[in-house]
Amino acid sequence: VRRNADIILSEVTKLETLLKEMLDFTSPKAPRFQPLDLNAAVRQFTDLHTTELQERGIDLVLALDEPPPIVLADPHQLQRVLLNLWQNALHAIEECRQHGGVVRIATRRAGQRAEVTVSDDGNGVRDEDRASLFTPFFTTKQRGTGLGLAVVKKIVDDHRGSIDLESRRGEGTTV
Repeated sequence: VRRNADIILSEVTKLETLLKEMLDFTSPKAPRFQPLDLNAAVRQFTDLHTTELQERGIDLVLALDEPPPIVLADPHQLQRVLLNLWQNALHAIEECRQHGGVVRIATRRAGQRAEVTVSDDGNGVRDEDRASLFTPFFTTKQRGTGLGLAVVKKIVDDHRGSIDLESRRGEGTTV
């Protein structure tokens, strides 16, 4: 009974995640823009996930521009972007090694704009997958929904931003 209950709980959790991601993608809320310290937002996010990194033996490198870039953004949607990119980085690292790795998050001013980059030292993205990465329901993960990067792109587009991906096989990815 316990085994079956665990299986049911696991499957319900997967369905709940899929439903939430589908709702986020199909019924996105308009961003509520407010001035936001980009460095503070990154620190707030990473503070919540430090334990997760420690458990996996993954190092975090922060390279935050000073003075901090101030942007007009929806703080909740920015956290969602960071979470999806974070999860992809951790998955990429674990795909190529059992323990260890590095996630790097950087901020910088780029003229009138600001940039946030999330990098990992995982296997990198296959060339044949690049064109489809931001397409809804495309995934290379065994248990992925294919909505994470599509949601990220939608949020970035809604913030009048752009998203780029650089990747080298065997070296890692930067988004």
